[in-house]
Amino acid sequence: MIRNKAIPASISRWQIAFDPYGFTAKKGWLAAAEKTEDILQLYHDNNDNLLIDVGWYHRIYGANVIVNKDWQNPLESLKTTSPEEIESAVYQWIAKYENGVDTSE
Repeated sequence: MIRNKAIPASISRWQIAFDPYGFTAKKGWLAAAEKTEDILQLYHDNNDNLLIDVGWYHRIYGANVIVNKDWQNPLESLKTTSPEEIESAVYQWIAKYENGVDTSE
């Protein structure tokens, strides 16, 4: 059950693969998360080649939209010390990629 009211309704198009720090439970989840490489991972329902990944890397938060497991060339990427910026980007990406991306290239 999603209790975090900041998450857009389009979250229904995503599978939550990894969420030990309360993304679905509360706004401000990232500030309370342990600073580890693995913080959050979401997979798109209709396109298992699309994922959103959040982690902590060398004293900075990182969030990426990955297509076709190409970690070297993320579709979107954000690095910042601000947990609020990462949270905002994740919410925007959930909505932006509600219908997935065309990976047929």
